[in-house]
Amino acid sequence: MGSMSGGLFYRVVLPLSVFAAIGIAAAAAFGLAAGLVAFIVPAGVLCLYIRGFAPNVDPSAAAEYESITDELKLALDTLRKLQPPIDLEIGGYRVTARSRQDREVGGDLFDAAVVDDTSFAVMVGDVSGKGLPAALVVPALLVLFRSELKRGGGPGELLERINRQLSDTMAHTGGATLGVGFVNTASGEIRYASAGQTGPYLLVPDHAPQPVDCSSLPLGIAPDARYEEKAIRLAQGGRLVLYTDGVLEASDPSGEMFGFDRLEAYLRRWSRETAAAHWMERLFTVLDSGYSGRKDDKTLLVVERTAVPAVQPPARFERTWRLPSAPGCERRILPELAGLIRANWPQDHRTDDIVTCVAEAIMNAAEHGNRYEPDNAVTVHVHIGSMLMVCRIRDEGEGPRLPGLDGGERVVREEREDARGWGMVLIDGLADYWIANREENGFCLELFFVNHR
Repeated sequence: MGSMSGGLFYRVVLPLSVFAAIGIAAAAAFGLAAGLVAFIVPAGVLCLYIRGFAPNVDPSAAAEYESITDELKLALDTLRKLQPPIDLEIGGYRVTARSRQDREVGGDLFDAAVVDDTSFAVMVGDVSGKGLPAALVVPALLVLFRSELKRGGGPGELLERINRQLSDTMAHTGGATLGVGFVNTASGEIRYASAGQTGPYLLVPDHAPQPVDCSSLPLGIAPDARYEEKAIRLAQGGRLVLYTDGVLEASDPSGEMFGFDRLEAYLRRWSRETAAAHWMERLFTVLDSGYSGRKDDKTLLVVERTAVPAVQPPARFERTWRLPSAPGCERRILPELAGLIRANWPQDHRTDDIVTCVAEAIMNAAEHGNRYEPDNAVTVHVHIGSMLMVCRIRDEGEGPRLPGLDGGERVVREEREDARGWGMVLIDGLADYWIANREENGFCLELFFVNHR
């Protein structure tokens, strides 16, 4: 904390992955140095945005502060959009998640992602601290969670890899908690591991709520921490409830916390006929009305086993195309791709959206990655399983290169000028999720589509 032009400011240093996650425009406005993004946020401007006034702000710096305020609003909007409510149905399971933030943005996070044809992963976490400093760490954790899922291994191993990457950055911040569950859709087994996260509850029909005991260090505290896995069996009609400590620590006017006993009472009264989203809203209403003494973010995520799928071998199909970098090259494969999707996923009605998404990725790779160089090809690899379709589009180009710039300034300008970023707006709206990576010999975009049959 310090002063700037007569006002106070906060300095929050985050990994480069946060810079990529929240957007170039917002990050560039606050500066880039030594491979870390340093956000300089005047306290007066935060007051102006949240409370409507800005004390101690030098009038001569008003224009500069106004510009930073606009960028900050954009960053906050982006952070909120990173975590929309979750309502997914995957292979006989339903995943629902809701969150209530204490401030404009918060430090709670949650996610659900398909791993392969027979499993998916869920996650709930809480970054130490409140408000903007905590919220700015959330995108980094979301990016790390998705990227580490690709590398394989169980939930304990995943947490250990994330922890090693965060230990240097978060050693003096109090760290972050994270609970991760891998769900096997065929067997009903859930492998769960926790990094300091409050233990979930297992709900079995006609039985009392069963707490899952897991004690461990939060992320970012000890680089060599190990995270034990618990095996949980989820029968048909069963539910696994994950939550953050804001639910437990909400307090009434006398200071008494909501606590485990009241949470278990609400879990016992949850009928099979009540949808998870409705139950969550009722609980949030109770907490907001009667337990608002201690402010904190509150998040709930529920995994329900709604049906036992018929035993059948997963359908698999793979196809690779290599296309010349020329205008309209995507049209060479689109009819075949559409036919493959309809043949393998006859009950999914998003074929046109999937084909449009893949076409946009191919066009971006040919034009902005390879710059239509005849010696550079676009490679398209499609894997279609019973639950998940993965499409990888690789180019062989260097992308834009801006001479005369060094280090961080060059990174910012390159990403801003790379027109692939604009195409990603369309892709983001059509794919269930996606991951983009710069590789040694080009750029790879991975598109993931879940079968919503």
